[in-house]
Amino acid sequence: KCSVAPSDQVFYYYEEPYPPQSGRFMGRVTWDGNTNRNDASIQLWSVTPTDNGTFLCQVKNPPDVDGMIGEIQLSVVLRVNFSEIHILALAIGSACALMIILVIVVVVYRHQRKKRQEKRMEMVEGSVTRGVGDGGNPLVLPADTGVEVTDAPAACP
Repeated sequence: KCSVAPSDQVFYYYEEPYPPQSGRFMGRVTWDGNTNRNDASIQLWSVTPTDNGTFLCQVKNPPDVDGMIGEIQLSVVLRVNFSEIHILALAIGSACALMIILVIVVVVYRHQRKKRQEKRMEMVEGSVTRGVGDGGNPLVLPADTGVEVTDAPAACP
């Protein structure tokens, strides 16, 4: 037997469920338990703020005269508050998005840097090729190319 304090009966079960035939819970409560598993659960549907209150649930198994009384506090709210789980999900999602953006930026930066280095190497190779056999003019290379020029002739096989 489950009821709202002090006297409104919500549901009664004795060998089978007996939903309320009158009162404010009529047509809105169903049996959801399993007596084989000592489960006396019920479901209350279409709750409204007028259903707020303390619910008492007493289960008696014959030959018991008194059963323990469970107390359930029901609070119906009209809107959902931004809970801690929402904040946590937002924080984790933001961190993941930031990491993905950071990885993309690093990959694009490295790709652009590699293309610039390849272009510089092509320019250096072109300068070296034009400098050979042009009448002995000195070869001038930019200082940051990393290519070392010596007076020794290149060995040919």
